Amino acid sequence: MNFKKSIIWVITSTLLLVSVVSAEVPRGDRDAGKTAASRLARLGDTNPSSTFFNINSWKIQMENQGFFAWNGTSHGSAGNYPKGMGSVIFAEGILWGVKVTDTYGVKSDGSILTDGSGGGTPRIRVNGSMYNTGLKAGKVLLDASGKIKTSGYSENYRTQQIWRVRKDFYAGNLRGDASILRDIAPADVTDAQMDADRAQYQHDWDHWPVDEGAPYDDVNGDGSYTPGTWNEETKSWVGDLPGIPGADQTVWTVANDLPDEFTESGVPFSVSEGGWGSPPVGFEMQITLWGYDFPFSNPLSSMMFKRARMIYVGLPGGPATATLDTVYFTQWSDPDLGTYTDDYVGCDTTLSLSTSSAQSAASICS
Repeated sequence: MNFKKSIIWVITSTLLLVSVVSAEVPRGDRDAGKTAASRLARLGDTNPSSTFFNINSWKIQMENQGFFAWNGTSHGSAGNYPKGMGSVIFAEGILWGVKVTDTYGVKSDGSILTDGSGGGTPRIRVNGSMYNTGLKAGKVLLDASGKIKTSGYSENYRTQQIWRVRKDFYAGNLRGDASILRDIAPADVTDAQMDADRAQYQHDWDHWPVDEGAPYDDVNGDGSYTPGTWNEETKSWVGDLPGIPGADQTVWTVANDLPDEFTESGVPFSVSEGGWGSPPVGFEMQITLWGYDFPFSNPLSSMMFKRARMIYVGLPGGPATATLDTVYFTQWSDPDLGTYTDDYVGCDTTLSLSTSSAQSAASICS
């Protein structure tokens, strides 16, 4: 089968944990006061390169290139469920392998050819995120005709942030957010830290990157994003809402597998080969995480949704006839249920469902 450049693949998955632990997890932070909009504006944007999805019973860390990192967490894994208790996802990510017909090639200094004179080998290429990654943050940049540029073809990952919004940030208590982001006890969180996180939420709300592909709820139906403003009287938002429509929290980022043009030496570096020893394909990947804030007794409290949108843009200088065939994607995960040495994995192909189980209940609770 031939896949043309205009094709967009969308992979949607759901992480659902059925807990064997009877602890009750609070519904969410609702009990704090407000911060003036003028003060939020003064605090500004910290341009975060990583953040957490944490609106319900899940806590999972993602970086701006789509890598699910285990460092910087008290539990030593990317995914924690229920929050503050068990480490269940050490690492996870999207992986792919494809057969490419293009004109890939490199110059004597190792930088990619952009004049279309390459031989297009090797045809079989792989990439993605596992315990390492062959991606960098940022969007692929196109010229006026819609083709990938031959120079300045992607954003500088060093200036790219990961985006996060939640509907209750303006009036809600962000102590839990501040505790998780800084890996400190909730009792040690200061008002200044919560104000800083509220300011970041406000920034991401106001500047939500709809033009780069981030989803939003077009409440007024005019086809453009007008960020909602908080109505203090009705305690509700008036205007468009960033994120997946209806979701209580959304995390979004965009990344690509193209070479890094912004090195100190001035010679582009192949992040794809640095991560996997394989040349780039020419993919832009947009990842969206979202979820819902419900009591622990509600199954949605134990669910996190993930969508990976893969866009084949090709390589700089590549021909318009470049194609992919024999394309494989997978959602990979390294689950750890308690003791990490006795886990089993399985799948139900009829339900497109993967499962993980531990050898015994004792190992989960150990």
